[in-house]
Amino acid sequence: MSQEEDQEKLLKDEDKNEKIGLKSQNWRNKDKIEPYYDQSGPSKYDAIIILILVIMIGLSGFGLLKHYNILITSKPSKDVRGTLQNDNYQDSGVQDVFNRLSDDIQSNGDSKAPKEDEIAIDSVLDSYISKIEQYNDVRTEWIDDEDDINKKIEEKLEEQQNIVQDLEELIIQQESEIQILKPVFSKNIYTYKELQNGIKMLLIQSSTEGIHMTITLNIGKKDDPSDKPGLTELLFRCLSTNFYIEIFNNYTTLTAQLSLFEELNAKLQELYNILTKPQFIDIDKNANDLYNDLLIDSKSGDLEYVSDFLSQQAKLNELTILNVDADQLFQQYISHISADTISLIFKTSEEQEKILDKVFQSDLSKLKNLHKFQQPIFQNKYPQGRHILKFRSDTELLTLLSMSDQYSCQRFLAYLLPKPFYGAIWQNHLLITLDIDLGSVLNSINKLIQFLDYLKQADENQLQYLYSQMLATEELLFNTKYEENLISSGQNLFSDPIYVLKGQESLPIFDKDEFNKYVSNLANNFIVLIGSENFQFNSTYESQKDDSIFILDAILNKVHQGFTYDLKPLVKLFDLNNQYQFQLPAISPFLPENLAIISVCQEPVYKIQGFGYQQVDDLSLTVKDGKFDGSRDPKFETVEYVCEFPLPDFQVDCLEKEKAVQSSLTPFQVASNVWWKPSRLGAMVFTGLFIEKPESTLAQGKTMLKLLQKYYTELSKRLFQQEFLFGYELSFKETINGLNVQILSYSEKQQEFQDKVFDLMSIDDEQLFYYVKDLLNKDIKRFHDQKLSLLTQQYYLPKIMLRPINTPQEILNVLDEVDYQKFLEFQGSLLSSKIEVLNIGNVLPNDSVFQDSQETYLTRTLNLKGQNLKYIVQRESSSDMISSVLNYYQTGLKNIETTSKLYFYADFLQSYSNNYFKMGQQVLIKRKPLGCADGLQVYMQGVVPSEGNEEIEKFLKQANLHLSNLQDDDILDQKLYTINKLYNEIKFKSLQEEGQFIWDKIVNKNYAFSEIQDVIRYLDDAFPQKLRECANLVMQGQMSVQVYAVDQSIENAEGIQSLEQLIDQDVYECFFTL
Repeated sequence: MSQEEDQEKLLKDEDKNEKIGLKSQNWRNKDKIEPYYDQSGPSKYDAIIILILVIMIGLSGFGLLKHYNILITSKPSKDVRGTLQNDNYQDSGVQDVFNRLSDDIQSNGDSKAPKEDEIAIDSVLDSYISKIEQYNDVRTEWIDDEDDINKKIEEKLEEQQNIVQDLEELIIQQESEIQILKPVFSKNIYTYKELQNGIKMLLIQSSTEGIHMTITLNIGKKDDPSDKPGLTELLFRCLSTNFYIEIFNNYTTLTAQLSLFEELNAKLQELYNILTKPQFIDIDKNANDLYNDLLIDSKSGDLEYVSDFLSQQAKLNELTILNVDADQLFQQYISHISADTISLIFKTSEEQEKILDKVFQSDLSKLKNLHKFQQPIFQNKYPQGRHILKFRSDTELLTLLSMSDQYSCQRFLAYLLPKPFYGAIWQNHLLITLDIDLGSVLNSINKLIQFLDYLKQADENQLQYLYSQMLATEELLFNTKYEENLISSGQNLFSDPIYVLKGQESLPIFDKDEFNKYVSNLANNFIVLIGSENFQFNSTYESQKDDSIFILDAILNKVHQGFTYDLKPLVKLFDLNNQYQFQLPAISPFLPENLAIISVCQEPVYKIQGFGYQQVDDLSLTVKDGKFDGSRDPKFETVEYVCEFPLPDFQVDCLEKEKAVQSSLTPFQVASNVWWKPSRLGAMVFTGLFIEKPESTLAQGKTMLKLLQKYYTELSKRLFQQEFLFGYELSFKETINGLNVQILSYSEKQQEFQDKVFDLMSIDDEQLFYYVKDLLNKDIKRFHDQKLSLLTQQYYLPKIMLRPINTPQEILNVLDEVDYQKFLEFQGSLLSSKIEVLNIGNVLPNDSVFQDSQETYLTRTLNLKGQNLKYIVQRESSSDMISSVLNYYQTGLKNIETTSKLYFYADFLQSYSNNYFKMGQQVLIKRKPLGCADGLQVYMQGVVPSEGNEEIEKFLKQANLHLSNLQDDDILDQKLYTINKLYNEIKFKSLQEEGQFIWDKIVNKNYAFSEIQDVIRYLDDAFPQKLRECANLVMQGQMSVQVYAVDQSIENAEGIQSLEQLIDQDVYECFFTL
């Protein structure tokens, strides 16, 4: 070989090394006539050159460990330490943001590295640099001399070897300090080859006796067909071979250890045979064993099983696993196996060239593609963001499990993560772990979301630079320790999807659009796992008070309690300095679409001593001790309600269950006290009875009502077991001013069942009374010990539910004084008082457009059409002398069209009253949800209450006339005003405000209502003529509350209900208790 050819080859190899990183020279581009074991010429020194380049890039990689402090240069730097300096480079955006985010988050957790380590590292690096500079000088001299290259090689050979030997000795001597560096240099020698048919080969030279051989196939459990889970594992169990086989989620490995070099020929031939002509044996026995194993695994709650569960949509099906034959296994096998899905890893003390000879001479080199080439697909097969799982353990650990991706975005994100986040790829998912105090978790997640948001704005060139630095580091990750795990090494050849095959080369790519998409999706699609990986699910486990610190207890309980209160969310997550607040991240992962499905599949339960499981229906709030005198607003502290939320049943398909519910005859509970049935219209009717309590003190009346509620509840359990089995529902709920009886019954049996309820309410049972009284006494004491309020329920508005209550001891004193005779007297006086009956049937509009419309049926279930309810109230306080009237027009349950129109219509009416109506600012109009329904609220002050209703009707009539005559441009201006106003509503002043907004979204989403962004989108597309139809919104049923000042007299008009006098409240809210 001539000197010119030698020189050209060396330069070509050097250029190749710069392009591909640590790849050795491309064997496929060699002259085929040249034997592979040829040791002549400069090829001997290529390994030494590559070794030194490995060290250089490794040291550069160390600098990347502090990449948040890197100054990014526009050109690559040769400074091996990575501390780049460039006076002409001005943009340090990445550095600034990384520094700032890292500083913010570090306050929650880890501290910086000790200075002693930094000094040790600097010392080691300085020694490295001096040696490498010597080597570079030597290498430059003999490469640059074109005329005398071979002579120079001979002259400098001894000097080269001495330098390399010194460097290796230095590494060994300083190994304890080098451990700080990442990655750690390995004495093992790696050679990576890729056969022309695509088979990847990794040879590891070590002191191993014999040959350790591992074949990795890029097929695993993830490749199971959706209708045949377990098929991949079954085919490898049945595969006839002497290799030891292990099946993983993404890969399958075949392992062999050869004691004699001559055995390699036979093993390579066996591998060729099973790749081209696989034989499957004992299919029936293996299928049955596998099915039993999967059943056992399905009951496990460990992290590995969760990951498997999230990676497949299919459920276990006995028939699909047991009824397979050899042809099906063969088709599954050949459809996923090709020459470029195979990697060979050898670990041996033998010379690599001899092994390569064996491989190239074997039939494996003849393999082309066993089937048509398939590029590996990395995708998320399950909507995993819809699940939140709690892992109970003794350690405080929170992990975010993200979706998988195709272009190594998750690996890049793990590389960029600031402290205290630690990212790792695990079973094709990104695990981000925070081993920090749980009290800081939500704030830390918020920082993570802010960091993700910044990455979407980062300069593409800066990200490309960091990406290339990551690749340089990853190339060295093969060099970990002296002993290598062949299985993990084999998987590494496939695990990083950043390499997309382009012709004969594998080139790293970076796609900014894909990275932005991944980061955006990640913000709304990750699972929160709290606890440790060694958690084992126990179906009989009962939640204890001490594990209530986990965030998910509070989060999931809130979701399932369906609270629609308009106060800020109240829950005490952590007992820190007596500060009670609930916070969510700025971009919350707990979006409604992620949580709604759980309410169908799982119901939270808690256990009452000796009485089995009861559905959770308490929202626990309590007023601070002390009587309320009306001179101030009560201040509330919030407490935690301990409840076990079970892990999702992995055997239940939630989506299918939802579909089944919609076509079932069994009513489906949409909210706590609202039921709907999509088929058989008229089958079920809701009846609400409101019974006013007679005059009594607050503590006495509330305590007696609670006694009566428990008494009736226990009676109904005994007397109506048969009815409950057939779908009837009956519940008794005490309120601040009476008793609510909620009945759901079949329409043809409605009156009959209602009569039975009235009969039940007149039953006397002294023994049951004392049983209930004793139970209530114990509950109050127990709740008092846990700082839980017994006297609040989730069904009523906060301004009523949170009216001041007496201390638990005062209530116990009242309870002690109540005997059976007093109880009968109270019961008799209650039943003789006013009873309001509200029957809500299944009423559909006659318009044919809505015929058979399930959505419309849902939105009309609570329609008040034909029922105009009126109330009169007198204020007690002389501080408010203004009389007023409030009318509420209900439009049914929330839906996107009606709600969007209500936003526009309320703004239009307010504008009209300000500009045209004679009472001006004394008219207040707003869209007002009523429980799970929606409607329009018109509040007019300073009017005679008895005439207020007519005044409001007159005002609406004039406004509707004005709306019908408005020009299109004026309507568009009004629409733009509403849209801008809505935009401002979602710009929060504080994290607490956003938490309130997000909870509202979660609850509303459960009622099939879309968030404000969807309202804005609807209004954007709405034509003026569509918005003129808003006048028809107030044609539904109406509630009217006439509020008299203290010095006014209340007129006893027929058909108007009189409510008790209340102290300084928006008393019109009282009708929410119906």
